[in-house]
Amino acid sequence: MILQITEEFRGVNRRTGKRSTAKTDEKSLIPAVGAVADMPCGRRKLRIDAVDESGVTVTVLCENNPAAKEILTVPKGESIVYRPVSFDGGYKYTFFLKE
Repeated sequence: MILQITEEFRGVNRRTGKRSTAKTDEKSLIPAVGAVADMPCGRRKLRIDAVDESGVTVTVLCENNPAAKEILTVPKGESIVYRPVSFDGGYKYTFFLKE
């Protein structure tokens, strides 16, 4: 299995209201418990906590607030999207677990 992580920046022009999206980082890693993917643009660390036949459990840690954590389960062969709360754009993460 390979876990593919894509980070995108979402921006909103406050004057015109126009939205834009740009890919800022992409990582692929073999899921192993304790592996960490560092996403410096979005200031997040993605830690793999569990791996089994059905999928992978990932914990998203924020650099600004270490107490804030999100736990995501990525099923095998599927993708999920994680969007942290942001009122003016922010970062979006897409996780895809390839077989």
